[in-house]
Amino acid sequence: AYVHCNHPALRFVLDRRGSGESAMPAPRPLDVAVHVADVAGLLDTEEIAAAILVGHSFGGVVALETAARLPERACAVVAWEPPYGPLADAETRAGFAAVAAETARAHAAGGSAAAGAAFLDGVAGDGAWQALPDRTRTFLAAQGDGAYADAALGGLDPGGLSRIVAPVTVLTGTASEPFYAPIARAVVERVPGARLVALDGLRHAAPITDAGPVAAAILDAIAAAGTPTQVALPQ
Repeated sequence: AYVHCNHPALRFVLDRRGSGESAMPAPRPLDVAVHVADVAGLLDTEEIAAAILVGHSFGGVVALETAARLPERACAVVAWEPPYGPLADAETRAGFAAVAAETARAHAAGGSAAAGAAFLDGVAGDGAWQALPDRTRTFLAAQGDGAYADAALGGLDPGGLSRIVAPVTVLTGTASEPFYAPIARAVVERVPGARLVALDGLRHAAPITDAGPVAAAILDAIAAAGTPTQVALPQ
């Protein structure tokens, strides 16, 4: 869920529930509150009071929801194309619902890999899965339980976005599916002081396929926020 690069500001990566070491015995759609609790739990374990939260796609949604529900835990937020469904137009909301349903069907029929393929094609366009490098596709095939867990976008609270006090940067690619930019603008309009940055020629999967320019944009956003990368819990 979270973009990672070799930089001290981005030193933790959270799995989605249902992926990696957090695999669930019986994968199922999850409320975003579960992911927010995971973020808080990680920060507690690492004795970090607040940190910069960086997320790609649904990870960006988790970063925003964490900053809204636990404002004291966020120094800043950088979100790459969060598919924040409730802020989309009616047609896009229906499309997201269809992606969730298709991901669930694919998971039931073909397990993790099928769910991952259905989800990525749904959010990044037909053929996005096959366009991935073989190594990336093999890795993501094992992460499809996480796509199934997240696809329903459950429990989002758009009204809470106005409670975010940390600096927020929303990143989008100019070549992405057309619904991402309007959603990004809607998020920026809801979050006080938020800024929108568009990266020329990049698509939704760019943090996976073109990590270099995305990582550079994230680090620029962190610098622009002018906040500490993390704040330790008092001893």
